[in-house]
Amino acid sequence: MRFLIAMLLVVSVAGCKSDLGGACTTNQDCKNDMVCNKSTCVYLVSLVAQGEKHCRASKDCRLVGQCSATEVCKKSGVYCDCDCAAASDADCEQSEICKISGYCTARDEKCVVNSDSDCEKADVCKNDGRCTVKDGKCVAN
Repeated sequence: MRFLIAMLLVVSVAGCKSDLGGACTTNQDCKNDMVCNKSTCVYLVSLVAQGEKHCRASKDCRLVGQCSATEVCKKSGVYCDCDCAAASDADCEQSEICKISGYCTARDEKCVVNSDSDCEKADVCKNDGRCTVKDGKCVAN
């Protein structure tokens, strides 16, 4: 009888999924809407927030406006890698590529030159007279 009770306890514990902060080895060990990251169950939103923090602090953010974590974290095993992208014009406008070359508008997760206004803000206009957009670049009139 004791053996039967012990087996029932093992089976019932084995079927349980971990709560937030619980131990895990795979995503299946965690409750709904959670993933296993570094052997701990966390909400995917938490990983995206970590990705945002990483992206904002990156060299690519400062240089080319890739300051936002992409919509979906790529899940692989027990960790997530979040790619960075230019998700908004604000991401691009704070970057060096905008200030220098006019790539100030976000499109398809990259910064592009979209208008004469983008060129007019840039050093290439002020220093070299390249104030008009043509074929995605700032050029002289």
